[in-house]
Amino acid sequence: MPFVGSFDRRDGADALADKIIRTLSFDLQDFRRGQRPGAPKGFAYLRERVEAAGIFVLLIGNLGSHHSALNVELFRGFALADPVAPFVVINDQDRTPPGPLRFCTSWRISSSVKPV
Repeated sequence: MPFVGSFDRRDGADALADKIIRTLSFDLQDFRRGQRPGAPKGFAYLRERVEAAGIFVLLIGNLGSHHSALNVELFRGFALADPVAPFVVINDQDRTPPGPLRFCTSWRISSSVKPV
């Protein structure tokens, strides 16, 4: 995945946002259409774009049983910014809007930035 670690902080937030938009082939109008009744939700659209870019996205809120639900305060999610198999794992118990959307966005930003 050529985008992992490919961004320099000195280029600024606008350049990073443009790179994310290009990498994901993100279309704001398609995203907004997903907010209407009967259309795919915004998160579903974002997840589809992220997965199309080669990033695995998992929504997991328990460890295989409803008895082992993961507390959102302890586990919101994590990401592996691996060049071969990047993963985003999101606690699907996170119902705080925008929940998973916030986590994916912050992961995309952090995984694209090179240490200075």
